[in-house]
Amino acid sequence: HRAEKPRARHVATAAAASAHAPCGRLLAGGLKPLRAGAELAMICAFVYLCDRTDIIPRAQKQHDPAHFWTLWALICVAALYTTRTLENAKPLQRQQTDEWKGWMQLMFLMYHYFAE
Repeated sequence: HRAEKPRARHVATAAAASAHAPCGRLLAGGLKPLRAGAELAMICAFVYLCDRTDIIPRAQKQHDPAHFWTLWALICVAALYTTRTLENAKPLQRQQTDEWKGWMQLMFLMYHYFAE
């Protein structure tokens, strides 16, 4: 009869621990998920304020071909200065296509910023 009491207490303790399991998992995983959610909410709020309200006024695009081509030339010089050889020089390797993607995005942004 005495052997049943400790087992019952152990079962009750396990049931109490499982009742608080969500809090334990949150603290065990840290506050990273909450922080990530808060950061995402703040970014979405900032984008909404900038895009959908008149708090921040719209700016005019600058149409200056000389600035565009000067900046383009400086970026090309920086690109040539930072070139490196690949270990496996196969055509259309992942590193190469990712690099091209980055340059295309940069040129796309410059094109739209300078209204070329």
